[in-house]
Amino acid sequence: TKGTTMILSKEQAILKAQAQLIVSVHQAVEQASRIDQVERDLIAQLLDLGLTLLNLFVAQHGNGDLGATTQTDQGRTLRRLAQTYERRHYLTAYPPLRTVLSAIPPATA
Repeated sequence: TKGTTMILSKEQAILKAQAQLIVSVHQAVEQASRIDQVERDLIAQLLDLGLTLLNLFVAQHGNGDLGATTQTDQGRTLRRLAQTYERRHYLTAYPPLRTVLSAIPPATA
């Protein structure tokens, strides 16, 4: 399926990024790079990897639809909203993530 293909391609990108981190360190040693330059390069690569991993998590997690109703750990019944919505205000160290969510607000008594 398309979702599985996307996940596999992201996992391949993760493995490629990991290999690139190692190559970067070896190249830095060969080029006698300053440590601050190596650190800056590694941090940039790790941030890119982190974003890839976060997007993989979101892709695998889906939209959060738990069914028409669900129970909280405290025993409260929550109902799914009538329609999904796009949430754009997730605060993250990365650029905003765009996901479609099925919110479940507290049920009214």
